[in-house]
Amino acid sequence: MADETRGEGREEEPLFYDAFFHQKRKKGQWRIIDAPFLEAAVADTHAHVHLLKDPALSLARAGANDVGFLCDIVDVFEDGRAPLDGMEAWRLQGSFQIRQIARGGC
Repeated sequence: MADETRGEGREEEPLFYDAFFHQKRKKGQWRIIDAPFLEAAVADTHAHVHLLKDPALSLARAGANDVGFLCDIVDVFEDGRAPLDGMEAWRLQGSFQIRQIARGGC
C-alpha cells in the first residue's frame, strides 16, 4: 500500500482504488503484481495508518488481503487526537470501500 508522498521533488504515487499491489515501472507506468505469499499469520503491530493519504482505503485493502489485526501507533503529543477521533470513521468508510472493491468499482 504505497499511499504516502515520498519526499520533496519526487513524483507522488497515484492513489489506486483497488485491493491490488502495484509496482512502479519505467516511464511512470504501473503494473499489478501478486500479493506476498506468507505461510504463517502475520500481524502489523506498528502501523501509522493516520499518516497515509487515504486511511480508509488502506484499511479496506488490509481487509481485502486478509489482515486480521492492525495496530496504529499514535503519539498524542505529536499527532494530537485526530488519529484517535478519525479511526471509527475510517473503519466505517473502509468497510464500505471493501464492498465496492469486491464489486469491481469504487
